[in-house]
Amino acid sequence: MAISDTYVVQYLLQATRAGKETILWEEKESDGYAANLRGIRVELDRASSSTHSRLYLTLSHVSEKVHIAEPLSTGFLRERFQTRDDRHLALLMKELIVAIARQCAARKIARLEGSEFVREGIYRRLVGASGAET
Repeated sequence: MAISDTYVVQYLLQATRAGKETILWEEKESDGYAANLRGIRVELDRASSSTHSRLYLTLSHVSEKVHIAEPLSTGFLRERFQTRDDRHLALLMKELIVAIARQCAARKIARLEGSEFVREGIYRRLVGASGAET
C-alpha cells in the first residue's frame, strides 16, 4: 500500500506537536521553515501570487525530491476544494505551518529568557567584583 501525501503531512504534524522536539524546525531566511529527519531534508515554504498564497512541502534526499503542494481552493469567498481529500490535505498543511511557527517561537522565547539569566549572572559578577573594591 502506497503512503499518501496526506499521511506524510499528518505524520509531520504529529511529530511537530509531540513536544519532544522529534522534529527540530528552523526558520529559513525566506518565508519558510526547514528540518532534517532521518536523513531527509524537509522544507515548508509559502509561495504567494496576486491571487492566492499556497504552501509547498519539499522532501529531499541527496538528488531525489518530492513535492507536496497545498491544494488550491476553487471557492471565491470561502474555501472550496474539488475533493474531501484535497480539503483535508489543505487543512493539515495549514495546521502544520502553525505548529512549526509555535515551535520556533517557543525556542526563540526560551533563548531570550536564557540570555537574561546569562546577562544577570555576568552583571552580578561584575558588580559584585567592583562592589567589593569600593
